[in-house]
Amino acid sequence: MNQRIVRFCFTCALGLGLATLPVGMFAADDTKTPDTKAPEKDIPTKAPDFSKYTFVKDVTGEVVKADDKKLTVKVSWTMLKPGANAKAPPTAVPMSKEYDFTFLPESLVRTEFLPPKFDDKGKKVAYTQKEKDALKLPMKVPYYAASMSDLTKGTLVNVTLVRDKSIPASKVTDDDSRIKYVVIQPPPAK
Repeated sequence: MNQRIVRFCFTCALGLGLATLPVGMFAADDTKTPDTKAPEKDIPTKAPDFSKYTFVKDVTGEVVKADDKKLTVKVSWTMLKPGANAKAPPTAVPMSKEYDFTFLPESLVRTEFLPPKFDDKGKKVAYTQKEKDALKLPMKVPYYAASMSDLTKGTLVNVTLVRDKSIPASKVTDDDSRIKYVVIQPPPAK
């Protein structure tokens, strides 16, 4: 009876260990075939080193403009304004402010969703597992790879801001914040 329990425990542990290994580890190496495309040069395969930075905050807003160095994001919120007298209900007042953020050399643009993929005839097609894995590079970075060109006006984004650890906390200003990740949010459902 004890041997069965021990054998069962080892079998479960082995199965769990194999399930957590990356799938591509056992795939055949097909990088030597002539029709295989090389990975895109703008998608790094190694995660950037952000060890000299510390987290500041996340900001969600709408892209106003973007280039290789800066991103302008419009953050909107609603503020309740008290009524004219005690009996009047408060009114909702929409507010917004634009913020400029600077990219780090190692900043990444990611997307929370896989954008639709079309074939040469314009028909929507599914991604292969290999394509999905390539879009998840670099490993240990959230979501899917995107490019600066995807940061168009009106796109909803979540910006993760960091600052240099060498700046003392007592001397930190808003201008010291830099972009670690820009994550493109899915478009609102209609």
